[in-house]
Amino acid sequence: MNRDPVDDPTLRAQVPGSDAEMFIQWMAMFVCMDFICDCGFNGHVDGAFARYIRCGQCDAVYDLGTQVGAKRLPPGAPTWTAPLVTVDP
Repeated sequence: MNRDPVDDPTLRAQVPGSDAEMFIQWMAMFVCMDFICDCGFNGHVDGAFARYIRCGQCDAVYDLGTQVGAKRLPPGAPTWTAPLVTVDP
């Protein structure tokens, strides 16, 4: 059974320290991610169809989940060259 994050608040819990509530639906896209495990191992991964990640040192497996932390920028703050995506009303 698929649950809708709009209707199910357990799927859209705000990430601690985040200034906005967000939900990601992974759409089989590539991911480029820096990873730091609780064991202290850190590394980088490039992959596709990412849903889980395994630490290369201690074999801990992490669910990438659907929540993302977001920090609100002050007006006029630079966004560098990254695309700015606008949420339609």
